[in-house]
Amino acid sequence: MGKSFKALWFNHSAAELASSLWLMTWIAAVYQISGSAALAGGISLVRSLSALCSGLTLPLWYKRWSVEKVLRRFQFINIVVSLAFVVLLQLAAIDSVPFIVIFAYISNVISGYSRGCANAATTALYPRLVKEEQRAKSNSIVNMGTQFVSMFGWTVGGILIQQLGSFNVLLVSTVILSLAALLLAFIPLPSTINDATAKKQSMWSGWGILFRDPRIRIVTTMDIIEGLANGIWIGGVTLLFVQQVLNETEAWWGYINAAYYAGSIFGAYLIMKRAKQLQNHLLPSMIIGSVMFCLMLFAYAFTTASWVALIIVFVMGPATQMRDVSQLTYIQLNVALDQQPNLYAAKSALGTLLFGLSIAFTGLIADLWGAQMVYIIAGFMYSISSIFGFFLFSFRKHHTVTMHHEVK
Repeated sequence: MGKSFKALWFNHSAAELASSLWLMTWIAAVYQISGSAALAGGISLVRSLSALCSGLTLPLWYKRWSVEKVLRRFQFINIVVSLAFVVLLQLAAIDSVPFIVIFAYISNVISGYSRGCANAATTALYPRLVKEEQRAKSNSIVNMGTQFVSMFGWTVGGILIQQLGSFNVLLVSTVILSLAALLLAFIPLPSTINDATAKKQSMWSGWGILFRDPRIRIVTTMDIIEGLANGIWIGGVTLLFVQQVLNETEAWWGYINAAYYAGSIFGAYLIMKRAKQLQNHLLPSMIIGSVMFCLMLFAYAFTTASWVALIIVFVMGPATQMRDVSQLTYIQLNVALDQQPNLYAAKSALGTLLFGLSIAFTGLIADLWGAQMVYIIAGFMYSISSIFGFFLFSFRKHHTVTMHHEVK
């Protein structure tokens, strides 16, 4: 992997860490000062809505700027906004509930939109910075970094807030984001999209690829089915399962989450080591990963032994990584590079929408029939998704349409 890829990977991982710390801190601060779970939870909602808006409007920015400029400029906006709110908090020194809540919501609307744009642009840049035969390996490295940052941010974040205080953690988040952007500023990213090409593409061209290209349409159908079931890992559903089915305390909620992240990191490492074999067998790997995850999900739903559940969740990690890395690599090899930015913008918007729907869907099932039924129904949904994967074999003799770029 070249220095441009490594710099982008570090930048992305650091930005994800800063983003998780930023969000956690504002949620904790609003809950602490207001005592309202609804007000605190609303921060995640407005941030998700901002991310949805970023996915819908990103093609407009691609008409004005190249992909790397979108990344740099929206990351710069994120830094400026973060620093401005930290300074305002320090200067104002006001503890009133309305003031803190307004600050929390406005800052997360802006940072959520900026982060959404930067994140989608980063995803579009990765395949342009590595050789075609290294796509699967680079995707596994990116996933490993993302999972590690998620595990670190959501487990250590609470401790940092308690020990350092909300203001200091917000400051730390801003510093991390600034250092990551500073590193990227000294690493040249190759031009990745022709301005004339971008201007010819419509705002909805990414959505057209998702639903008109027969291969990508099948993958999108799998994403939609799985996306509606992804609410199984929402904190409330997991906690309910721990209490209702495993008959354990809240501590096991943390153990289950940690096991899943650890399994995902381990799985990404295994995929990285076997990336060449996986890239040569993308469709079988995608289907095997989906089927394995489906079987593990059914096993998890029906187990009542806590330690067995912990092991099952850990094993889900490698299955998830095999499926996700194979799927992403398949898309990268079957969609032209100049079409990928708008495609990832559409995928980002669709993913955010599905995430919101999955929260409502799984929450409704949990209220009606209990947490165990949530995982059983999710298992059936993943089974249907796996079946769709077999249809991709009809396109097995596809022609790769990606273009080669100089890797720095």
